[in-house]
Amino acid sequence: MQNIQQTSGQVWFGGERIDGLTPDRVAAAGISRTYQNIRLFRNITAIENLLVGMHLHLKSHWWGALFNTPHTKRDEAQAP
Repeated sequence: MQNIQQTSGQVWFGGERIDGLTPDRVAAAGISRTYQNIRLFRNITAIENLLVGMHLHLKSHWWGALFNTPHTKRDEAQAP
């Protein structure tokens, strides 16, 4: 994986400047990512793909997603 260095400007998230932070501090600030393997999630919707990236922040469990429980539906509906 190539590490690209910032050459100018500032990066802000949630009112806090985050450029220069280590990846673990950026994640702790609330930013996460998914790997760009489109074929892995080709048969799901754009919203479902976004929820994959939010899985660390949701309170639901994998079995709730599997069985589409009411708790999981509420959790996903309330996701930012």
